[in-house]
This record gives sequence, structure tokens and C-alpha cells, in this order.
Amino acid sequence: MERYADVAPTRGTTGQAEAMALYAGQAVGLVGRTVPAGEIVRTLVDEAAGALRRFS
Repeated sequence: MERYADVAPTRGTTGQAEAMALYAGQAVGLVGRTVPAGEIVRTLVDEAAGALRRFS
């Protein structure tokens, strides 16, 4: 991978990932806070369990 290459990485990509282009898109402007991944997963599980209870 060339430094600052603008191609999307694939499974076989090698090299320094931190030197690659970082795509964020327009939605990045909607990010209001940083949350640990574990907290996100717990929230998703809790919300899914609640939805299943309501619809079953």
C-alpha cells in the first residue's frame, strides 16, 4: 500500500494502515461523543431484547 493511497483496503492489504486515507463521509459530523465498543454492544443487546419482548 502506497502512503496516502486513496483505494479502500481489502482483506489482503498490507502496510501501514495509519498512513492510508481515512474515509469518514458526511455522517461524521453527527458524532457527538466517543463511546467504548462494549457500551455500544450492551446498548444494542438491551434495545434488541426490549424490542423482542414488546413484539412477542
